[in-house]
Amino acid sequence: MTQQHLHHHEHDHHQSAEHDFSDTHSTHSKSEPQHTVLCCLCGTSIHPNPTSMCFTCLQSQMDITENFAREEILMWCRECERYLQPPKYWMPAELESKELLTLCLKRVKGLQKREIKLVDAKFLWTEPHSRRLKVQITVQKEVLAGAKLQQSFVVEFVVKNFQCDACKTSYTKYDWVASVQVRQKVDHKRTFFFLEQAILKTNQHSDCINIKEAPDGLDFYFSSRSHAHKFKDFICSVSPTHVEVSKQLVTHDTKSNVFNYKHSLSCTLAPLCREDLVCLPPMISSSLGGLGPIALVNRVNQAIHFLDPRTLKTNEISSSMYFKHQFTPVMTSRNLLEFYVLNVEPLESTFAHKKYQLCMAEIVRSDEVGNENEIQFVKTHLGNILGPGDTVLGYDLLRSNFNDVALHKVKKSKIPDVVLVRKVYAKKQNRKFKVKKLPIQQTSSEEKHKDDFERFLDEIEEDEEIRGAVRLFKAKDNSSGGSSGGGAGPQRTLSKKDKRKLKKQQAQEKETSEETVSGEALPDIADNYLESDNEDD
Repeated sequence: MTQQHLHHHEHDHHQSAEHDFSDTHSTHSKSEPQHTVLCCLCGTSIHPNPTSMCFTCLQSQMDITENFAREEILMWCRECERYLQPPKYWMPAELESKELLTLCLKRVKGLQKREIKLVDAKFLWTEPHSRRLKVQITVQKEVLAGAKLQQSFVVEFVVKNFQCDACKTSYTKYDWVASVQVRQKVDHKRTFFFLEQAILKTNQHSDCINIKEAPDGLDFYFSSRSHAHKFKDFICSVSPTHVEVSKQLVTHDTKSNVFNYKHSLSCTLAPLCREDLVCLPPMISSSLGGLGPIALVNRVNQAIHFLDPRTLKTNEISSSMYFKHQFTPVMTSRNLLEFYVLNVEPLESTFAHKKYQLCMAEIVRSDEVGNENEIQFVKTHLGNILGPGDTVLGYDLLRSNFNDVALHKVKKSKIPDVVLVRKVYAKKQNRKFKVKKLPIQQTSSEEKHKDDFERFLDEIEEDEEIRGAVRLFKAKDNSSGGSSGGGAGPQRTLSKKDKRKLKKQQAQEKETSEETVSGEALPDIADNYLESDNEDD
C-alpha cells in the first residue's frame, strides 16, 4: 500500500470521525436555529462541544495511541511451524489468518483496558520473507467530558525463530515422556489389525511420537503423560484390558526439588478373540445363567460376548470380571478344520436370535468325504446360511487332546463332538476396498502375518458390525492381476511363449481355487461404506 493511498485513507477516516464528533455533541435540535462558536485554538466556526475545539485541533492536542508499543516480537518454531502464545502454548497459524491476527492483538499491551475500544484490525502487506508482520489497529477512547476520539496506528511484529519444547526433546536421547505398551498373549495378530483400524478411524495416533513393534504387541510413545492416559482410556474402550502403571526416574534437581520421570502404562489385552472356543469355569457359567460350559466367543469390545452354539443362548462378562477369573481359550482359529455339509434340518429354539438360527447339520470331514462311517450329526447356530454342498469350518473336539483343567471337570455328555464356527466362501481375486496402516517400525516381515491379515479382511466383508467400525477406501482397479495392496512394477512386453505360460498358470490357479473352495461368494461391499483416497499410500 503506497503512502498516497494511506494518506487519502486517513483523510477520509478523519472526515468521518469529525462528522461523528460534531453530530454526537450537538446540543440543539433541528427545529431550533444552529448556534456556532469559535475554536479556542484556530478560531474556526464550529458547533458547541465540551472541548470548545475543532476536530483537527483536538487530534493535534491529544494522542490516544501514545501508550501503545509500535514494535512487538513473535516467537516461531520453524520445525513444527507454530507460534508461541505465552507462557507455554504453541499454536499453528497461517499467514494473515484469523488465528494469527488474534495472537498479534493479544501481544499488544493496553488493548484490554476498559476505556479502550477496539474498532478494527487488519494486516498490511509485507514481503513474505521479510520476517515482519504489520497490523493496522483502529481504537476509540472517550476524552474530555464525553467526547470520543478515534485513531489508527500500525504495529510491526518481528518474527524470531525459537525452538519449542516438543522439537527440543525430539533431538535428545529422552525424546518421550510416557509410553503405552499394548500386549496380547496369542499366536495371531487379528486383534491388533482391528485395533489399528480403530485408532486410524478416531485419529488417536495424532499425539504419538513413535510407534514400534514389540513381541506380542505394539509400543506407543508420547511427549506428554496426559496424552498417554487418553490413549490408554481408548484402548480400554475397544477391548478388555488390564492396566499397570510404572515410572522410572530420569533426572532430578535436589536444590529445586524437581524430578523428571518416564512413565510406562502396560495394557494387557484379554487373550480371547472372536471365534475362539472356551470352557467357562463353573462360577462364570452359573453367573451367566447356566451358559455353556462349552461356548464360542461371539464378539469382543468393552465386554466379552459368548454364544452357546447348541441353544443360541448369549451373555457377556465385563473386563473386570474376566481378569478376576481369568481363563484361556480351549481352541483358537488355528485349530479350525474343514467339514462338508451333507444335509441341514432347521430346529426350534427357546432363545431367539436375529443373526443365527438353530439347525441339525449332517457333516463329514472334507478329507473323509465318501466314508459313511465318519458322518456326524451336530447342532449348530448357522442354520440360516448353511445348505447341502457347503463347506464349513469348525472344531473337532472328538479327535483333539486338551490340557485344560476346567474342561476335564465337565461331563462328557455336555461336550459336543464338533462345533461349527463359520461358512467358507469363495475367495475373490481383487477386493473392492482397501485399508490404511499405521506408520509402525516393523521388526518382523509382514509375510509372517499375511494369512491373519487376509482373514481380517474376510471378517470385514462378512460382518457388518466390524465394517462399520473401520474406514474403508476404494481400491484402485487391478484388472491386470495381482494383490490390491501392492504396487505395480515396471511393465515389459511379453513374448508369445511367456504369454502362453502365463495363461496356463492362470488357468491352473483358477481350477485349484474352484476345487478347494465351494459355495457362493460374498456380495461386494456397498459404495456408501467406501471413501475415496486421494493420498498416495
